[in-house]
Amino acid sequence: MFRAEFSDEARFSQLVGAIYDCALAPQRWRDTLASLASLLRSAGSSVIINESHDTKAGHIFEHGVDQKYLRLFFERHAAEDLRDPVQQRAVLGIPKTLKLLCSEQPTAREFFENYLGSQGLGDSIAVQILHSGRRIGWLSTARTGVQPVFGRHERALMQLLSPHLCQALALSDALDLATLTASNLERTIDALAAGLFFTDGGGRVVHLNQSAQRLLENGDGVRLVGSRLVITDRAANALLARALTAHDYKEVAPVAVGTILAIPEGASHGYLASVLPLDGGIRRDLMAPFRAKACIFMQGGATVR
Repeated sequence: MFRAEFSDEARFSQLVGAIYDCALAPQRWRDTLASLASLLRSAGSSVIINESHDTKAGHIFEHGVDQKYLRLFFERHAAEDLRDPVQQRAVLGIPKTLKLLCSEQPTAREFFENYLGSQGLGDSIAVQILHSGRRIGWLSTARTGVQPVFGRHERALMQLLSPHLCQALALSDALDLATLTASNLERTIDALAAGLFFTDGGGRVVHLNQSAQRLLENGDGVRLVGSRLVITDRAANALLARALTAHDYKEVAPVAVGTILAIPEGASHGYLASVLPLDGGIRRDLMAPFRAKACIFMQGGATVR
């Protein structure tokens, strides 16, 4: 819940909306990071997305102070986690100071001590916001050495933002980091491997892409009942229903809108589902032809335990 002592409620909600806009238009990360740095009183922020097969390839979005050594840090250490993908996803969205992160990865400690501090960077918070089969993504925000360390207020804000950051990166990864435009919208959506279900304010499906149609025809984990998407797993269906009716980022971030749902479908496999609110920003304008309030992204091949 968004506690009363947070005085920046309007800025927080605007930032969350901007984060979701980045799912459809990744080039907006630079401006969004500027807003995040302002809210957290940071000197700079960055989103670094590395390709899993080559950590030197990927995308970097930055605002503020020169973060070349932070880029080098994540380039070197993003792929060091040797746990299985399910365990790795379990730590997504947990903000940590970079010093703590380095203490958990001994090979990174020397890098932190010898390079980051010497470049004038002070306290830093990092959070892993993506770990898919294709990409690994991190967000970091840093203060200079002359600024105080991040306080309880900033750390709590980062904890509230983290589920939305994870959601936006998951959706952006499903879109293959494509920038959607009105001219290529429907063609791009139909070409996606992820199933997309567009829903109105009552949760009724008003449009779906070809992958979503195939998912309904070939799977048994989801179905349409009275134009509504129903998940056969009751717990996941309840979370989906809550996400589709949520209107307040602050109240539902840890549970619904910011949650990537695991949908079992026989054995240990199933789907991952995410809900993208279409209630503002470029999301509302771009998706206007579908007359939808939300879009459910659903990807198969997930390991669900």
